[in-house]
Amino acid sequence: MTAPLQEMAGRLRPHAFVDRRGEPVLIRDLSGNHVERLLDMYLAYQPRGSFNGLPPIEDGACVMWVKHMVDTGINLVAQSFDAGVVGHAVLFPMQEGSYEFLVVVSPSHQGKGIGTELTRDVMQLGYEAGIDRIWLCVETMNRVARHVYRKCGFQDLGPAEGGEVAMQFDITRYRDVMQRPITVVMRTKAVTIDSDTTCSEAILLCLKRHLSALPVVESNGRVTGILTATDLLRAGAPEQRVSDVLTHNVVTVDTRCDIAKVARLLQSRRLRCVPVVDEQGQFLGIVGRREILAHLIKTDWKQDVSSHSGTSAERHPAEAPG
Repeated sequence: MTAPLQEMAGRLRPHAFVDRRGEPVLIRDLSGNHVERLLDMYLAYQPRGSFNGLPPIEDGACVMWVKHMVDTGINLVAQSFDAGVVGHAVLFPMQEGSYEFLVVVSPSHQGKGIGTELTRDVMQLGYEAGIDRIWLCVETMNRVARHVYRKCGFQDLGPAEGGEVAMQFDITRYRDVMQRPITVVMRTKAVTIDSDTTCSEAILLCLKRHLSALPVVESNGRVTGILTATDLLRAGAPEQRVSDVLTHNVVTVDTRCDIAKVARLLQSRRLRCVPVVDEQGQFLGIVGRREILAHLIKTDWKQDVSSHSGTSAERHPAEAPG
């Protein structure tokens, strides 16, 4: 499964989101020219060794550790537009169908939601690649990280060695729910704008409501496009109209689609979200990766997690998502 997962990560379309402090951050796969920037992040990490001895305190050991992750793992990075690489998420292959997970955010950028965004992207990547489970260990006293992981769908497996708790995201338990109609997950109270809105108004709305995309809906109820954070980053001036920068060839789905079909569409077209319309093309709501994942997390599962499968040869404890 490592090769297909690596190939899928390599096809991941870079996407921008606005963090909790209103700053744009780009999530992308780790490509060649970003390896040095990733290394810079870990060498500048202070204090090193703060989570179970990682990152390694000695420079040479730190360099070797980062190279090991790059060589053996499936890597995503979060890139700030003014500070280089500020976050890193990696999956390490364990036994067939299982991967160990690590996420680290630069101390100067923690608390902004970057770690949570990386975690959700890794979960979505794992689902789309058909892997079975994602496993991690987190320090028992790190209540913030444990809360975030639970919110993202991880479940406690029990104590692990070294004062840690093992947690697991069991993707196999989620697959049966994917046949449900898209209407059970779509966001009906979606924020929309019309094409005559200025880009400055759209930016303020995105920042205030923590949105990464806005459907563009006219007074007749028809969807004429979608405006993403990436579109707004390309805007030449704040007084430009949304009609000047929006994505016109918007992909929509109707209420006959099930969750699985929409999830495949999001992956194959590299989309963050899609508007939902009725048979007459009238806007009804919006659905994206977040809505699908939130539905999976809230579902009342009948199956209990009784144990986790295997451990990796080298430990990579999880850091608190930022």
